[in-house]
Amino acid sequence: MKLNKKSFATSLVCASLLFGHGMVFAEDEVPAAPSEVPSETPATSPSTQEQVKLEGIEVSESELLLKPNESQKIKIYAHYSDGEVKEITNNKDIVVKISSTSVVSATKNLIRAGKKTGKATVTFIYKGKSATVNVVVSKVTVQSLEVSATTLSLGKGQTKDVTLTATMSDGSSKDVTNLATWMTSDATVADVDAGSVEGVGEGVAEVTARYGGESVTITVEVSENVAELEGIEASDKNLKLEVGEEDEIKIWAVYSDGNKEEITDDIVWQPKHRSIADVVDGVIVANKPGKTSIEATYKGKSVKLSVEVVQPKVTKLEANVKKVTLAQDGTKQVMLTAILSNGKKVDVTKDAEWSVKRDTVAEVEAGLIKAIGAGTTTIVAKYEGKVVQIVVTVK
Repeated sequence: MKLNKKSFATSLVCASLLFGHGMVFAEDEVPAAPSEVPSETPATSPSTQEQVKLEGIEVSESELLLKPNESQKIKIYAHYSDGEVKEITNNKDIVVKISSTSVVSATKNLIRAGKKTGKATVTFIYKGKSATVNVVVSKVTVQSLEVSATTLSLGKGQTKDVTLTATMSDGSSKDVTNLATWMTSDATVADVDAGSVEGVGEGVAEVTARYGGESVTITVEVSENVAELEGIEASDKNLKLEVGEEDEIKIWAVYSDGNKEEITDDIVWQPKHRSIADVVDGVIVANKPGKTSIEATYKGKSVKLSVEVVQPKVTKLEANVKKVTLAQDGTKQVMLTAILSNGKKVDVTKDAEWSVKRDTVAEVEAGLIKAIGAGTTTIVAKYEGKVVQIVVTVK
């Protein structure tokens, strides 16, 4: 939702939230909208009075997430053709239309959730114009809000989209950019609509997003002259990864005024060999051994990343036994495990090189030890430069 145009901006942010004594109806009981009352027409000179018309009405909240029995105060504003914005919250001619009175009610200057969970709409009607608030009643509430950028530098006419994410009480998260109420402290400096922030005039303004009782603020600085994009740079241009490993890359835009802006989410990625290495939202994923490149492009500027993918190294070799005692002609299968640099464990029993120091005592093949004659010997297993020894005693 988009609020706070022109001088209306600051008053909406600072004003207390109340709304009035209008009539409340269930959805199937709504009467015809009342005719315009001359006394409610904004004061104008006699020469312009007939030309000023009501263009629409607006509610301070377009989306509400409430817990059962929770309430939220709101304000209602009328927009006129001469640019005037007038609060009409307490106007007696406002009619309230509720889609489900078992979910919400709208009385005594607020919207109140009922005991049950569900969804409903509350529509406010004034002189033929209407505005609707979508209400969700849920036991899952908003714990915190996070915005993709807390500061923005824009030129006049430049637009930047930001994303608003809500962390819920059940641990889940969701994109609420289009559900939140967005406000600007000064619409002559910066305007906002559903997360899209536009530079209007030189200065500094604060853009606030509000959802589910939580809010977050973005500081927006607007300058007269827009800096030119000179190029883009990556946090790492030469990557060496092991198979299965991931590495997150950040990309920044470099401007002529010396400023940098992270643009990872806006990058177009072009992997040369996806079978070797792929990329998802700036995360490089190593698939198989080999060398390749990944190109990142933004507004005609690009940077190339070199990627080498290698097999994980064996850091340790382990046998499931250190000592074996056998009777003559007895056998014992030994399992050999390689511990890799990526933390994984791999059975390499059949791939290892096996040998025995005294073949008159025992013999070994693929980890299977067979007793030959009485005595003691040592079985040696080698794999990728690592060695493990097993003492074998034959009685």
